[in-house]
Amino acid sequence: MLELSRGSHGRSVLLDFVDGSPTGLVTAEIINWTGKLLSCPRTDLSDLLGRAELNSAGVYLLTGLDPEKPTDTRVYIGETENFRARLRRHVRDEAKQFWQRVCVVVSKDLNLTKAHTRYLETRLYEIARAAGRSSIDNDQPPAPGNLPESALADMEFFLEQLRFVLPALGIDAFQPILAPPKPSPTGKPIAAEVFVLNTVGVTARAIETAGEFVVLKGSTARLHGPEAWGYRKLRNQLLTEGKLRKTGDNVLDFVEDVPFASPSAAAAVVHGGNINGRAAWNLSSTGQSYGDWQDVKLRPTDIESDDELASQEASEEA
Repeated sequence: MLELSRGSHGRSVLLDFVDGSPTGLVTAEIINWTGKLLSCPRTDLSDLLGRAELNSAGVYLLTGLDPEKPTDTRVYIGETENFRARLRRHVRDEAKQFWQRVCVVVSKDLNLTKAHTRYLETRLYEIARAAGRSSIDNDQPPAPGNLPESALADMEFFLEQLRFVLPALGIDAFQPILAPPKPSPTGKPIAAEVFVLNTVGVTARAIETAGEFVVLKGSTARLHGPEAWGYRKLRNQLLTEGKLRKTGDNVLDFVEDVPFASPSAAAAVVHGGNINGRAAWNLSSTGQSYGDWQDVKLRPTDIESDDELASQEASEEA
């Protein structure tokens, strides 16, 4: 059992690796929340189908790499009162061969009705569309259930908890690209540092947030560069998706905020060729490079001096 906490007054996510493997069947819960998640790879589906939790109504997610956009994930969102029959049908569905992992969401108190699950399915679809992180495999938007007004608040709370747990299972399709700034100990929001990249006649601005390096809307990038470079496929995908738009002979505009896995990936797309992002991005306030800024953050604290660190490293090497 693994417990993940969020802050001194946050929530704890309880993860149970049922078969002892981090890639196998796992369950996830939050204390004092009625929801429960069960997730497993497609290869272990038989283990999931044997669970008693599947005897109730709920929603489910099928996730995997998008065959048409290899750098993206694809997700299918569904709801059912018969998980076993529905999931077996998806296994045989030739149009849904993309998925490699399934996540089932149920209620521990068995209080989810058909109206509840249809509402959750619809809201998850809307949230995933708004987030824009993954391709959605549903052919059409789910039809919302006829949920009583008195139950809406309960289901929105259920969704809030669910969206908190899903990233712990590696599912980020429902997280906004720009997470809200983390509060300081005084409760005041901390402004994100802005990084700037000026190169080959284009200028881009970016921030680092929620573990991602996000190039901001309105930034520009070079269209024509070397014939071969590492992130050209990613740049072309952003063009196809309309996140980059041609505005000049050799200039592209970022139509929206675009997250990248690293500063170098972001820098390469802006530069239109391979480039060291740690050196290319600079703080707008001081001109300090991203690499130097990050190194400062990793320097020893007052309690942990350079001499103490050197002594520890020597001891470990010995």
